[in-house]
Amino acid sequence: MSLFRSGEATTVPSVEEPAPRREVIGLVFRGLRSELGRRGLLDRVLARLHGPARETLEHPPFHTTWVPAALHDQIVLAIAGEAGRQALRDIVYAVVTSATAPVARPLLKTLLAVFGATPVSLLKNLNRISALQVRGVRFTYAAETLRSGVVTVTHCEPVDPLQFAVWEGVFTFAKDIFGFPVRVETAVPLPDGCSAEIHVGW
Repeated sequence: MSLFRSGEATTVPSVEEPAPRREVIGLVFRGLRSELGRRGLLDRVLARLHGPARETLEHPPFHTTWVPAALHDQIVLAIAGEAGRQALRDIVYAVVTSATAPVARPLLKTLLAVFGATPVSLLKNLNRISALQVRGVRFTYAAETLRSGVVTVTHCEPVDPLQFAVWEGVFTFAKDIFGFPVRVETAVPLPDGCSAEIHVGW
């Protein structure tokens, strides 16, 4: 399915509010299974899972199938429980590099061509980019300096704070896009239980 129509930059709209429920596209689960297998962690993570979450990781759905995010959440917690928070962040970065970024690349190229090939342009368009692979999450960016700022990640429902390590891993991929170091700090959860702030710089 094409993301573009002739003469238009993109048909993917900006997301103003989180969707009523969180979902994750099947491609993400396939990427997680592959990366966990590559690291020798798949069986150990599967042993921590039961029911639909285990089934989803063991036999991932089709690339374009939307899956309840609760299953993704359980897998994320299992990875962190088995390998630690930093490993979770690294695994997500690897999944973005190998599985999800190639799908988003045409949209990324268009957005950066239209709005400028800078980290700020990328961060201000996170809602458009993320809509290809997740639902029920909203991003806002506030600049602090010309080379740093804060991304506020807001889920449409409360989540375990470890879920924000996923977005740390995702944002780290910016260094691959621009070819220079990008600093992504540890997320700071907010009192609402749905949101966290992630400081980034370059």
